[in-house]
Amino acid sequence: MFKINPYRPGAGVRPQYLAGRDEDIENVTNMFTALTLNIPTQSVIFSGLRGVGKTVLINRLQEIAEEKNIFCKHIEVAERNDFISQIATCSQAFLRQISVKEKFKNLIKKPLDAIKSLVVSFDPNDNTFSLSLEEKDLYKTNNLTQSLTDVFTSLGEAAAKAEIPICFFIDEIQYIKSENLGALIAAIHRTNQLGYPIMIIAAGLPKIYSMLSSEKSYSERLFIYKEMLSSEKSYSERLFIYKEIDSLEREQA
Repeated sequence: MFKINPYRPGAGVRPQYLAGRDEDIENVTNMFTALTLNIPTQSVIFSGLRGVGKTVLINRLQEIAEEKNIFCKHIEVAERNDFISQIATCSQAFLRQISVKEKFKNLIKKPLDAIKSLVVSFDPNDNTFSLSLEEKDLYKTNNLTQSLTDVFTSLGEAAAKAEIPICFFIDEIQYIKSENLGALIAAIHRTNQLGYPIMIIAAGLPKIYSMLSSEKSYSERLFIYKEMLSSEKSYSERLFIYKEIDSLEREQA
């Protein structure tokens, strides 16, 4: 006889009940509210071993952010990653969204130029932009940190004027290359200083804390770190759900 399984096999598949995460969801939801009110807020990183529910949690948080009309993009970083290309693509998606309104079209040029510079300089195999050699030379830079910071600050300025906050959801953040991670920290730091409505919700293995600290000493002030454990309480709650489903099946049999 087939039985309904309350567990969800697979990676990042949402269970019927997200046990033991109510406090995390409430806290981040309040941060989303602050973001929509142009109140500067820290970004959040959930760390933990495989299987504790990090991906499931950030997926749920993305749903909540979208309900609050925050522009959201999910990035899953691969071990052999091309993070620059991913963040550039997500940034362009934001510009496309606001460009459909005539009154926001004047906000596009500055961040688009910053994205072009980032792609031309640090992702030369990307053919998103059809530029002449002369134009490529014009956009080229050797400073990744400054280039990514320009992207974030120009995006943040556009987001503030359009009144559309931005949240990037980054899964497997520990796979971001060292130089890219350092540039990302610097970019979000400058964006926070300017009070622009951009934040990051990320998930990664426990080593991400030491990785961030070694890149930038001030990273601990930019991020709220939350270690996720597979608690006994969560297990008990999941077991309770299973028993409830089993009892319901017996009643219907």
